Amino acid sequence: MKNDRFLMMIILSVAALVIAALALFFIRRDDQQYGPEDSPEGVVRNYLLALQKGDYERSYAYLADDDNKPAFDDYQNDLLVLSRELANISVQLGETNQTGEKALVNLTLIHAAGGPFADSWRETNTALMVKDSTGAWKIARMPYPLWGPAWYPVKSPD
Repeated sequence: MKNDRFLMMIILSVAALVIAALALFFIRRDDQQYGPEDSPEGVVRNYLLALQKGDYERSYAYLADDDNKPAFDDYQNDLLVLSRELANISVQLGETNQTGEKALVNLTLIHAAGGPFADSWRETNTALMVKDSTGAWKIARMPYPLWGPAWYPVKSPD
């Protein structure tokens, strides 16, 4: 009888910890806020956060205004197609190398493992940032899957 009570207390304690952990997870899940947009890394961070939140209008506003900028509907449709891949990566921002009106933000993309015994893998890449006519930083290139493959096609020399 004494052992049953002790075992029941352990089970109830574990259940309480699980419930508390789940509550904290769901409460803090949407807690991230947008930050300042006065630096290349700030714009990249806000772009990634907008993608995570599904705020396509805000993320679209961070794209550089170029002749080859995709239409908003195409942009949104591409991101919806990429949503499965986007859900399986996280991004770490690294150093920023700025030269005049351009900057490169180093990124580490961490791809989730495909199964319970598979390892996640990392990929290093960069985001190309440019200043627009107002002095705001805009994104000109990002690595896949944060960027649609058909956006801003590379221009061939004439």
